[in-house]
Amino acid sequence: ETPVEAPPVQAEAARVAPALAPSPATQTPTFQPRQILVETDHYLATFTTMGGRLISLRLKDYADAYGGPVELMPADGAGIGLSLGGKSLEAHEFVADKSGLVLSGSELGELVFSCDIDGATLKKRLWFQGDRYRVDMRVEAGSAQNLGGLGVSWIGALTDTEGDLQHATYSTIVT
Repeated sequence: ETPVEAPPVQAEAARVAPALAPSPATQTPTFQPRQILVETDHYLATFTTMGGRLISLRLKDYADAYGGPVELMPADGAGIGLSLGGKSLEAHEFVADKSGLVLSGSELGELVFSCDIDGATLKKRLWFQGDRYRVDMRVEAGSAQNLGGLGVSWIGALTDTEGDLQHATYSTIVT
């Protein structure tokens, strides 16, 4: 499918991304969550320090029905969350090492979220490149691994950006 030219988008450090819907098990945070914006040539990714999660992913190269960038995260979804010992870390503060990134062309950037849990530090490292959609991630558990198994989660699915499932193509292989 041919991408639709979307209007140019400038870095928006103060942009308000969709709110993260707390799950029933989520505790009220004892800190003020902040949003961290990563802007590349192709997308705007908004993370929250509440759980160090991705809460918005807007594609600049594709326009939605209103002419703005396509949003891939549903309003009640959040990506790249962590759990430790079967317990969600969604309500924990993950301190970001910077307030945001703006990358273009072949520029590389790293964003690190750190969380202290029972005296152990957990780090989520994310690498971005200005002219690529790809994001690399590494989780460093250190002594936190002694607190139980480490899990990665994604709440909700990607948003249906097509809006017309009648024209979707499905195939099944029968043997």
